[in-house]
Amino acid sequence: MNPAQTLSIFQHQQDSMLKKLQQWVEMESPTTNKPSVDRFGEQVAASFRGLGMSIEIDKQDSRGNHLVARWNGKGPKVLLIGHIDTVWELGTLARMPFRTEGEMAFGPGIFDMKGGIVVAYYALQLLKDHDLHQNNITLLLNTDEEEGSESSRDLIEREAKNSSCAFVLEPAGPDNSLKTKRRGVGDYQIRTFGVAAHAGVEPEKGVSAVEELARHILTIQSWNKERPGISANVDVVQGGTRSNVIPAEAHGIVDVRCDSPEDKAWLEERFRSLKPNSPKARLEVEGGVDRPPLMRSEGVLKLYGEASEIGSSFGYQLKEYWTGGGSDGNFTSSLGVPTLDGLGVEGAGAHADHEQIIISSLSRRANLLYHLIRKRLEATS
Repeated sequence: MNPAQTLSIFQHQQDSMLKKLQQWVEMESPTTNKPSVDRFGEQVAASFRGLGMSIEIDKQDSRGNHLVARWNGKGPKVLLIGHIDTVWELGTLARMPFRTEGEMAFGPGIFDMKGGIVVAYYALQLLKDHDLHQNNITLLLNTDEEEGSESSRDLIEREAKNSSCAFVLEPAGPDNSLKTKRRGVGDYQIRTFGVAAHAGVEPEKGVSAVEELARHILTIQSWNKERPGISANVDVVQGGTRSNVIPAEAHGIVDVRCDSPEDKAWLEERFRSLKPNSPKARLEVEGGVDRPPLMRSEGVLKLYGEASEIGSSFGYQLKEYWTGGGSDGNFTSSLGVPTLDGLGVEGAGAHADHEQIIISSLSRRANLLYHLIRKRLEATS
């Protein structure tokens, strides 16, 4: 069936899609609450198990258990990646209940990214209906993406290493866009140590850790003008104990972003070369870029070209989008796996009180994902 024909199938399922999305939004799953994430994960696992997928549980002690759903069929593996955790704490539904208003639906986690999981479910359901579940397709859903994927990174990289491509179910970008480039993301912690002294009686005996940190802040912020491929912003600063004490300690947290591995190396060299300004001060630097950049590679552009062609065939024009934010697609891309991001629903307000989706995008995005997977299966068969 061509994309125009399958779009009609998904459009007839749109009420069902929205109902499932409502059920999932109303199961709160904050990253920091393992019991809640696991309860939601069990419901999600049951849905995909109903499609005949085998379910593997990657158990965690402090985070929710990660899920891997598979059809262990023939050919190179197509990998889908999403997350079931949200930034919203328990009780958010009381002030942000699921609701619809015209073409929009609202609720915590609806855009980022429970809508994307619904899209994947219905795309996979149609693949099964068309007997394409005999292929090698894996869906990985982790539970800590919103806090850096620390406990799931190894799992993501293991699954990616033998995959032909990765489709990331993060929300769409503006104007029906897909994400073909993401900056690398990380942070550095800068700690300065001086000498405490009475600020009124003998200030000359003190060495201000706050002043030491301030000088480094100015240096770090100046790097933004030196290299277009990086950003470094000191976003958290703390120091001192009392107003009459020369501060002996201070620290700052620097958010860093980079466009390429070369930019990452440049940042690393700059941070490691920082030295104390005062001979009596001491400096400690920790951290680094923990999400490598998702590069706009030839493989990524090939996937985007396929998506654009599919979209055009059913009157759905797509655009490219580059973003400074990171996703789990950064990890797959850094391993050389062609990765297309932003295949979730259209909407707005990720992490904001007005988080919302365009309801009709559920069917459009499911149709796009279905045909992208199908095309990849055909290309590698």
